[in-house]
Amino acid sequence: MKLYTSKEAAEYLKISIHTMRKWYRIGLIKGIKPNNKNIYFEQKELDAIASKENRNWLSKLLNAKNRTHINAKTERNN
Repeated sequence: MKLYTSKEAAEYLKISIHTMRKWYRIGLIKGIKPNNKNIYFEQKELDAIASKENRNWLSKLLNAKNRTHINAKTERNN
């Protein structure tokens, strides 16, 4: 199991670290906080969100909302 730091995960997904942390906070992506400080992400989680289906969903959502990131009030069913 390969773990990525927030910075590495953001680079992997080609998003900002701010967006990466926000997605974690709102539950869009699961992470591990073993020391209650740093967040680590498994590659399978990153691959799942990077899948074509999820990227298309995220793009449509962000474009519809005219945003560059998802806020805590945004729900997947919108």
